Amino acid sequence: MSEPYECQTSCWQDIKGSDALTEHSGEPQVWQGGGKLQLLADAPVTPDTVGNYVHNEIQRVMGPSGQQTSVLYSEIRKRGSSATQNPYLLTPSTTALQGDLYVSYWIKLQPDFLEKLGPNNWWVLFEWKTNAQQRLITYILVDRQTRPYWYLKTDDLSAGPAKNFWEVSNHTAPVPVGEWFKFEFFWHRSSQHDGRAWQAINGQVVFDRFGSLLGGNDPIDRIMLTQVYAGGSLPLYQWVKDIEIWDGFPCGDGTPCGPKLTVPQ
Repeated sequence: MSEPYECQTSCWQDIKGSDALTEHSGEPQVWQGGGKLQLLADAPVTPDTVGNYVHNEIQRVMGPSGQQTSVLYSEIRKRGSSATQNPYLLTPSTTALQGDLYVSYWIKLQPDFLEKLGPNNWWVLFEWKTNAQQRLITYILVDRQTRPYWYLKTDDLSAGPAKNFWEVSNHTAPVPVGEWFKFEFFWHRSSQHDGRAWQAINGQVVFDRFGSLLGGNDPIDRIMLTQVYAGGSLPLYQWVKDIEIWDGFPCGDGTPCGPKLTVPQ
């Protein structure tokens, strides 16, 4: 990890080195933009103090295959405000041609996840925003009986409180806690019925919504590829490995690439 830099109420941090499997090094290049960690304390910070709020490191842990592996560990330690968060942020060019995108990674949430969140709370897993502050965002929500479930919506943040365009929930798909699971998300933006937002967990499709999906000429300028952003008590943390970014489904249209191949008919 690089030292934090360009600090104000957040700092930037780079992941250095290369991937032994793909030999890729440096920032990912998605739609002519790069990627880096945003240590968003939402309070005045310096490279020496930002770690009091949010922290990232590369750790050696037991991975999803049961072998030791290197992973990204991300944590919120202290809040500067309710907006304190710790995303790995892609910053595509708003003048580049943007198309479909598929992302996947393995993620493990802290074992006391439900105790830290408590009832009627939330955890953001993944999101992106457009230049005009329209957003797609997927959550793990916790109901009043501390039962977790999946929730996905699009909204408009451009003026005052968020205005929802649409929202969907899934109370039946399992929410793994304290164990590795594979997260996959695909989207196709459109103002017509062919827009698509698709999410799978461990190969099980959680959402597959067709219809208008923030179409038009408003480009995406931020993709929070991984995210630690939640309510509840601190510390909040997770582990992530094997991030992949594709311009479409790598295993065929609508086919999960995880161990279970559960596709809705």
